[in-house]
Amino acid sequence: MTQTDPTTRLVVCASDLLEASKKAMLFMEDCFEVQPPDDHEIEIYNALRGAVAGAGGFAQETHWWQGPCLCDACHYRWQGVVEIHIARISPEYGLECSNCHEMKGGPA
Repeated sequence: MTQTDPTTRLVVCASDLLEASKKAMLFMEDCFEVQPPDDHEIEIYNALRGAVAGAGGFAQETHWWQGPCLCDACHYRWQGVVEIHIARISPEYGLECSNCHEMKGGPA
């Protein structure tokens, strides 16, 4: 048996990893509805969101939500734009405030 290059193995399973990342994001969003996330959970969620976005996003399973946002931490208002799962009508998790960079923003 020959040793396969790690990059080749990653490419082979990339589709499965992307689907698992999408499912993990949606699961985490459901959990955030029940209990607010801590900093470590937000860090993991953002890493997943970045990986999914880098791979092309959710594509046809999502739409772009756009609306006014308000940060619970610093009360800054801004117009938010984020890709969300098609089953949702607004972001169900904290958005990063463009002023204080806390993950405490959401629909105003």
